[in-house]
Amino acid sequence: MSKPGKRSSDNHGIGMLPAFAIATGGFCLIATAILWDTIVGGTSGIGGKQTIGIIFGAGLVATAVLLSPLASQVRRRLFGIQVFALAPDRWMPTLLIISIAAVLGMFLPKQELLSASFWILLSYVVAICVVLPRRLGLITLLVVLGLNIALAAINAIKIDLTGLPLTMLDVKIALHYPAGLWDALNLPHWTRHLSAAITLVAGAWLVWRTIRVIGDFLGRIGLIRGGMLATGRLLIVVGVLLLAGVHLDRVHAQITNYRGTWEPTGVASLSTQIGTVPFLAYSYRIEQNNSGIFFRDDSSMMLPDIDEVSRAVSDFITFPRLQDAEPGRHPNIVMIMAESTFDPNRAFVLSGKVRSTLFDSSESTAAAGPLFVNAVGGGTWITEFETIVGLDARLFGYSGYYTHSSLSPFVRQSFATYLRDRGYRTWAFLPHSGDFYNYRSAYENYGFDMVLDSQDLGASKGWRRTDVEIIEEFIRHMGTSPEGPFMAHVLLVENHGPHECDDSVEQGFQTGFVQTDDAEPNCALHEYLRRLESTADSVSIAQDYLIDVQKKTGRPFVVLVYGDHQPFSFTGTHMAEYDFDPLRKSAAKNETFFHFLTSIRGRLNCCSEMLPASLIPSVLSAYVANGPSDVYLGVNFWLYQRCGYDFVGTTPISWLTQVSPGSSGADRSQASQGEDRTEDCNSAYSQALAAYRSSGLLLSPRDRK
Repeated sequence: MSKPGKRSSDNHGIGMLPAFAIATGGFCLIATAILWDTIVGGTSGIGGKQTIGIIFGAGLVATAVLLSPLASQVRRRLFGIQVFALAPDRWMPTLLIISIAAVLGMFLPKQELLSASFWILLSYVVAICVVLPRRLGLITLLVVLGLNIALAAINAIKIDLTGLPLTMLDVKIALHYPAGLWDALNLPHWTRHLSAAITLVAGAWLVWRTIRVIGDFLGRIGLIRGGMLATGRLLIVVGVLLLAGVHLDRVHAQITNYRGTWEPTGVASLSTQIGTVPFLAYSYRIEQNNSGIFFRDDSSMMLPDIDEVSRAVSDFITFPRLQDAEPGRHPNIVMIMAESTFDPNRAFVLSGKVRSTLFDSSESTAAAGPLFVNAVGGGTWITEFETIVGLDARLFGYSGYYTHSSLSPFVRQSFATYLRDRGYRTWAFLPHSGDFYNYRSAYENYGFDMVLDSQDLGASKGWRRTDVEIIEEFIRHMGTSPEGPFMAHVLLVENHGPHECDDSVEQGFQTGFVQTDDAEPNCALHEYLRRLESTADSVSIAQDYLIDVQKKTGRPFVVLVYGDHQPFSFTGTHMAEYDFDPLRKSAAKNETFFHFLTSIRGRLNCCSEMLPASLIPSVLSAYVANGPSDVYLGVNFWLYQRCGYDFVGTTPISWLTQVSPGSSGADRSQASQGEDRTEDCNSAYSQALAAYRSSGLLLSPRDRK
């Protein structure tokens, strides 16, 4: 109370001098922020830190004006206003928090916006918690923070194991198939049950406390006033959620122009920069916008004519006459994935031709040539999925980029199960830990009988092994007289990027780039060629081994060696520093190679032209099938005959296969090929999709529940 005879003071105000000082400081902060580039001699324009400075400066000015003696009447009225029965100490802080968050979300430049995204969303959460009943608001805030911490921890584990962050797809997999995510994260299964129990108890307690708080609240203030408060809080919550949606829209628009979005290292960095929850929202939007066509319901699609498919298969394969077939003599099959291996003769303008047994035909060659893959610079698992299952990963849209994690749990049939049904034992030899990117679980889902990783093989060197060492481990494990028939899928790693080298590597290579004498690109090329010799030697060793096995068992052999993608060292993706694009020919960056080596003569009538990776298992099945109807996914030959190697030809599934502005004409033409399909190809494409869906290769996510 003020003393008699003196003017009543305003307990909420400050003196004129302090108000003037605060306002002056605010104006100075605004001026400094605007003129900052001029002061430090930088470029013109308003950057993110300048924007923040302007906002805080304006806030100081507004605060000084509001708290000055001149605004006492305004304060009395303002602090006496209730909005939907909300007291000023509730709605005013909420309005202030929302205003600051909204302004930052609207005006921050790209990089600062991405970095501040999580904190802006958290500000909106705090604003909601302020208007809720105190206990409920505190509980909500603690639950949100706890959930963020848990998701951030899972995200860090997934990035450490796979190089890729947590996505909404992973969350869906966890809900539909919890064991799959726990396997992918290499977590003990007892933690899954513990997490479920904790979640159930916490959820029940939260519901109980919410009911108690609401009951106590209504009993204390009455139904009418409680209804007004509930309406006001609901409107504020809805308004805040709409603002959060607008903020996420702007964040997603900025991410669209972020070059590193779908590079393994770039996407991990992005999730760390914007926060786990904003990235989950982004991944959900991408999934919704690019869900792929495979799981879309379209019962009107017609299946291809069986006779047409059989004729197409017969055009590519010559089957032995029944009297000439050797019963019980299915060949041993070895599939060798040559990491980051491609034919540099087709990719670059070189001063001399690179000679390698990987690319040059020999007496044992049944077919060799370029391979069309859906990965550039990384994404090995995409090509593995296609060569094992026989489906183009782009049919699954966004999910197609994460095949080992997103699609393998739904695989019911594959080339491995096709061979298993015909008496084969199937093996997968991994050069790294089976925990890496869900590899062990993925190959088990694909139907392989035995999956052996570096630990199973006692390979202490891990990734540092040469390709020759990996093949020798495979031979030692299989033994000199393995039970047949068998199929082994062996992954090589020696040519994995980066291709750093020293001057000594340049000795002995007579070829180089025609357009440049720079040491860096030529040295990288020579390092690639040095490792290429090791890969070629390993394939020769594997072939010699199978020849010896054939002599002992009478069982013929088939070797397929193929490249998964071109290495990032030469494609300008993630860690690459040198721009090789000016040195390239018109061949696309998603072109590698394949080579079929076999002791069986006269079976293939194809494959001198570009093949899609998804056709590989169908071609391999030619050495096992009894006739056209027995070929694995014979419809792939029929589709290849009508559409060529790129029957999908739609928007790529990721940045790794996306066409950049500087891409060559071949890149651009391939990207738009889907739009230029002939009428016959369009019809074949639709019918092939119907055949894929009815084949039982994959369960739909709905069926998997």
